[in-house]
Amino acid sequence: MQLRVSNPQVSDEFVALLAAQDVKLPLRVCDEDVGVVFDADGRDVLTIDSNGERPDAQAGMIAQWIVLAVNTCGGFQADRRS
Repeated sequence: MQLRVSNPQVSDEFVALLAAQDVKLPLRVCDEDVGVVFDADGRDVLTIDSNGERPDAQAGMIAQWIVLAVNTCGGFQADRRS
């Protein structure tokens, strides 16, 4: 399955809307705290499962998927690693 953004203007608008909320792309997952997502400036953007009801591995994977989706919609391309 491939995710393609066929209209670059959509990505630009998305990035601008995030920037208006002080969120700078690309997002990244925190290395120390499972499920925490930071923006490019190291500011906390969101936390997955703040109540700790999910296993850490699950919360971490959800955070990675959200980071991938948001960054892709913002025009960034994921690195494929084996």
